[in-house]
Amino acid sequence: MNTQTDQVSLWAMQCRFADNLLNPLRFIHDDHLPDIGLAGDQTRLLSAQPAFAKGLNLVLSRRLGFDKLKPSSLFSPTEERPEGARLAAFIATLDPESFADLLRLCAIARLHIKIANVLLKVHRQRLEAVFGEGVFDIAIREVSFFYRTLGDEAEDHAHAFSQICAGEETEAFHAMMVVGAAMLLTFVKTTEPTIIPLFTLRFSKEDSDNLKTQSGVMSPEQCHQFKQFLRRRLPQCQAYIG
Repeated sequence: MNTQTDQVSLWAMQCRFADNLLNPLRFIHDDHLPDIGLAGDQTRLLSAQPAFAKGLNLVLSRRLGFDKLKPSSLFSPTEERPEGARLAAFIATLDPESFADLLRLCAIARLHIKIANVLLKVHRQRLEAVFGEGVFDIAIREVSFFYRTLGDEAEDHAHAFSQICAGEETEAFHAMMVVGAAMLLTFVKTTEPTIIPLFTLRFSKEDSDNLKTQSGVMSPEQCHQFKQFLRRRLPQCQAYIG
């Protein structure tokens, strides 16, 4: 990417990021609203009215400290940016639907070894219901061959996978979300830790607290493979992958 194109991309990303910080009600989970002095139900009702939405978002943004948030990926010279940080900042601005798709992909990558070893038809059908019909192609033909370092055999993931295969439907989707979120947060913690709140605030307080305690960091190889995985599977990220 040449210097001029990179600068245009950076300006666009700064605008997108700033807009996200000024509108936290787009992504924050209602669990966190009482902690900053706002009643969840009332806040959502008021924010549905354009006359109140801007003011509420501004108050919320300031109380969360977003007005002081300046990630290095957007405000540092190119040579000082952590590897992958720009991608982390972009992911922080994804709309809820795109963010949910990303969590699904992250969970497939993290659990690809377990997914590849599933034999029971009922469990394979459940995996397709939770992850989508392409789950086995992604896990076996892509991740296992090209991004295998993204897999994790941790004990807590074994429990989550059991819930995905055999738990109640709501448990299965929740377990998938938690596994994907843990992997994504590991990438963010490695590349741009200052923006971790933009991710954890998307989840319930219980999930958010658990994610903060369990996420480690990625190795350089894992970061590289994660970026290449998203380059293939999430086209809108390509402009922000170094």
